[in-house]
Amino acid sequence: MTAVNSSYEISQRSLASQNKEELEILLETLFKINLKTILEIGIDQGGSIKTWREVFPRAWIMGIDINPLAKNSDCNEFWLMDSVNAIDSVSSSILERGGLNFLFIDGDHTERGCQTDFDLYSPLVKPGGVIAFHDVWLRDHPSVEVYKVWDRVKKLFSYKEFKFRGGTGTGVLFV
Repeated sequence: MTAVNSSYEISQRSLASQNKEELEILLETLFKINLKTILEIGIDQGGSIKTWREVFPRAWIMGIDINPLAKNSDCNEFWLMDSVNAIDSVSSSILERGGLNFLFIDGDHTERGCQTDFDLYSPLVKPGGVIAFHDVWLRDHPSVEVYKVWDRVKKLFSYKEFKFRGGTGTGVLFV
């Protein structure tokens, strides 16, 4: 099975909230790097975490959420972001593993929250790694301001972005 076929098949059966075509393109991108460490910010129902686990079974997968009911059973490590101590704990764990290969930002969708996530965790992504943002094209919802951060940070890296019918856009930065 080729990576393209498998990314299509995996995206179609994934429980992730991302648009299936957007997820497929993201998976194709991730297949090109040697993923050993993954951090997802905003795991919600755990659909994309479950996808990362299926696709990259040997990767160390970490998740962060503000909701104590977030589905984190497929994470090697999970932090409930209820204090500054949690941020220190996340950073320490990532540094112990030599940094991140993949950072997926899908947490706080306000401009301030998204920028904070980027500022805190993007420096922990190793050269050759990937930072992905979900909802970069969602501009008509007053509480979703990811696009404002995306429009700034994409100028600092090589990037690609994709949006399909019914999707809210995914942006990928190449570190």
